[in-house]
Amino acid sequence: DTFIITSLVCSTKLTQNVGLLGLLKWRMKPELLQENLEKLKIVDGEEIVKFLQDTLDALFNIMMEHSDTEKYDILVFDALIYIIGLIADRKFQHFNAVLEAYIQQHFSATLAYRKLMTVLKNYLDICCEGKQCEPILRTLKALEYIFKFIVRSRSLFAQLYEEKEQAEFEDSLKRLFESINRLMKNQQGTTILLQVASLKYLPSVLHDVETVFDVKL
Repeated sequence: DTFIITSLVCSTKLTQNVGLLGLLKWRMKPELLQENLEKLKIVDGEEIVKFLQDTLDALFNIMMEHSDTEKYDILVFDALIYIIGLIADRKFQHFNAVLEAYIQQHFSATLAYRKLMTVLKNYLDICCEGKQCEPILRTLKALEYIFKFIVRSRSLFAQLYEEKEQAEFEDSLKRLFESINRLMKNQQGTTILLQVASLKYLPSVLHDVETVFDVKL
């Protein structure tokens, strides 16, 4: 008599998804970094939330280790928007607590606030000029967590460098809100949906912004 045993070994630490694994191990093949960032948006959501902390660490490490260039800023920003959008989905809503815990306990990218604010302002300005900006609606829906990352990053920077560059930060933040104001005043029919989204999601950022910005300014 004979019998056959078949087994399947599956790691709970390393993803089996080739695209996501390429991003998590991006330092091994940096020449594929752009491709792996682009592929993240087609990775199954369940796989991403399963490795949420590792994925976010990879994105912000990419941003920090390329702090002297803008080459990957938009790709990292769009990937972050995609992840925030996933967690907003009812299917993954229970990961909101995981994302909140990550921001407060694990996130450490002290320079990320500059890059996040720059890309966000660029997207807003493109729309104000009447040009097409495909990611902007997803971006507005993700405003709450974008600002949570901005505020946490700035707070960590200020703690590390004793409030250094506070005036520059406040000026950048004012210019960012001025871009939002211009979007709200825009009379083009194509911006109506964006204005509605801004009214819906912008109030969610105010509590966090008040912790790093003097509202009287």
